[in-house]
Amino acid sequence: MIVLFVLLISLLLYRAIGALGVAALATWAGATRYALATMLIFTASAHFTKMKHDLVRMMPDWIPRPMALIYFTGVCEIAGAIGLVLPYLRHISKPASSDPVLPFRSRTESCCWDVGREFFSVNSTAGESAR
Repeated sequence: MIVLFVLLISLLLYRAIGALGVAALATWAGATRYALATMLIFTASAHFTKMKHDLVRMMPDWIPRPMALIYFTGVCEIAGAIGLVLPYLRHISKPASSDPVLPFRSRTESCCWDVGREFFSVNSTAGESAR
């Protein structure tokens, strides 16, 4: 629930700053981009603090190397946030319409998932020792 508050409050704050004359935040689309980036950074922070152990406990037992996957997804969230904010990377961060499971996942995250899929192979038993 706090993540939703972070998103909504940052959206309103960025839009107010845009109304004061900051060009990048002058539209709802621009303010939303920055609010989503803020939310992604906020959620990514949990992957690198004491909360990472709570995230590992939420993962099913069949997932190998759960701590490595937690770090990896945190890095993907940060990459998605950067992609949303930097103008020359925005085309990478647009929603991936080819992803049937999560249609709003960024292409950066999808790319990270594809690269990490081989590293976190389901056939591996190394994940049992990471817990």
